[in-house]
Amino acid sequence: SHGRPGKYFYTTKNDNSQVLQMTPKEEKLAWILEKRKIRQRYVFLTEKDLAFEAGKKDIMLGKLQKRLGKTKEQLLEIIAAL
Repeated sequence: SHGRPGKYFYTTKNDNSQVLQMTPKEEKLAWILEKRKIRQRYVFLTEKDLAFEAGKKDIMLGKLQKRLGKTKEQLLEIIAAL
């Protein structure tokens, strides 16, 4: 069974339940798809709020947490539910 395809967690599981890292290009493409869904739900967010920089995922998610007033866990649950 695979992890949640298209979800912005950067890892998926293959059929042997091994965690597979996404490449930076895959991360960026996955985030573009997730970003569209987030902006539909939270229309006040700007492109700057959702800007992706390779290697700075945690910084971006931290800024997004503050903007939405959510904990890290709440934010990850929101993203997973999209």
